[in-house]
Amino acid sequence: MRDKSAELEKDFSTQSYNSINTYANTHLNYDYPLDDLNMLNEKYVAKNDQEYQLDEKKKNLDNAVEKMISDLKDRVKNISFNDLKGAISGFAEDTKKGVESIYNSKRELDSTQKNASTDTADEVLEEVIETYKSSMADATRKINHIACNYWENNSKLLKEELIDIVTVSDALSEKQKQTLSELIFNYKNVSFDDNASSIFVKPKFLHGHLLGLDLFTVEKLNIRKLAKEYNKTVEKNIETIATDMNENYYNSYKKWQDELSTVIEKNIVELNPELQVLSDSIVNETEKISNLETSQQKIRNALSEIENLIAFKTIA
Repeated sequence: MRDKSAELEKDFSTQSYNSINTYANTHLNYDYPLDDLNMLNEKYVAKNDQEYQLDEKKKNLDNAVEKMISDLKDRVKNISFNDLKGAISGFAEDTKKGVESIYNSKRELDSTQKNASTDTADEVLEEVIETYKSSMADATRKINHIACNYWENNSKLLKEELIDIVTVSDALSEKQKQTLSELIFNYKNVSFDDNASSIFVKPKFLHGHLLGLDLFTVEKLNIRKLAKEYNKTVEKNIETIATDMNENYYNSYKKWQDELSTVIEKNIVELNPELQVLSDSIVNETEKISNLETSQQKIRNALSEIENLIAFKTIA
């Protein structure tokens, strides 16, 4: 029966990857389209441009430039050749004031744009990461459901196969067949721990550089790079979730299968007096062999110590 269980286990394990990972790759798509990311970014750009009054700051800069040009034109138009020195001095003073005004307006505009861009980047990334978390949690729940059903069905198939073996066995009486069949049928079903939360919170899924961008220093997002990195990360992590989830369920199934095989073997022995005698004899002989091996190891250790002592005296 263990041979049949091992054969089925191998088949189940091989098919599980194709079944569970194929489901994940074909049914779970959480890509973030570039157009959608651009729309999200534009939404926050518009929001922060308004909150930081960027149009007003740009207008102030334009006004400063226009005023400087207007003042210089007026100065040239009203220049007095009788007081050329004063005209030149006034021209220089107007130019200095104009340049300072333009510089201050430009500096204020640059600072405001930087703050608005930083807020936009932070808000876009915050929403993108929340979408990522939600998508990964959804993928984990769905993969968990598929994997659980797959291995539960396998446990039922194993029971059916083992009952068939018992039913056609020539070594068992009809009563023994019935007893073992009922034992297998009524044996506790395989139980699985809920692995969804433990797999999802792994640090590799929620890292400070989750999407290849430093959340704390970025000022303006490269949306194309963000979309590419996001989709690559999602695809890779869904594959990892499916593999990890399947591995956990497989280990639980294997443990359950071994326990079932042990229970069946024990009951077969108990139902057959001759097998019971043989089993007791095997246990006794195994114990004797183990004791003999222990004694032989002690002898080898003693001989090794004697050889070491002889070698020491020879050197001395």
